[in-house]
Amino acid sequence: SKGGRARRLVEAVQVVKALFTQDKATFTGKYYQLKDAPCDPKPVQRPHPPILIGGMGPKVVLPLVARHADIWNFFAPDDPAEVKAIIASFDALCQKVGRDPAEVEKQTTLHPKEIAGRPAKEVQSRVRGLAAVGVRHFVVSLPAPYDMAMLRTFAKEVMPALRDWKA
Repeated sequence: SKGGRARRLVEAVQVVKALFTQDKATFTGKYYQLKDAPCDPKPVQRPHPPILIGGMGPKVVLPLVARHADIWNFFAPDDPAEVKAIIASFDALCQKVGRDPAEVEKQTTLHPKEIAGRPAKEVQSRVRGLAAVGVRHFVVSLPAPYDMAMLRTFAKEVMPALRDWKA
């Protein structure tokens, strides 16, 4: 079930963070149990590699993201005002759990329908609109078979225009 997966994820994130940051990790949960478990070698990044969590479930996932994620991947509606409201709500949740919202980088996915066949200026505008409300990372989702013409257009016309742009 969706709820069960989310609850397992809550424990899994705690387990991974413990393994990355403690010499011997002990954890007792409903889904995972560790007793003096080592994780060697430790990650190079300190205190651990960035933890990216995607989702928007208000009961389990968003509180998990607010407490533990370094990067949050979420669905961004077409309307930048809606995206701004989603981020504001998430930022309030971060503050509620005692975390600075600026510590969590916002990321969204650009799907083929958002870029395929659209003029480069329109795609640039979409990305800039998202960046203006706080999104800093973008994943371009391209399911196989890959549209090489779309990739070339994106690489030649969209990426260079955004490379040095700041919100």
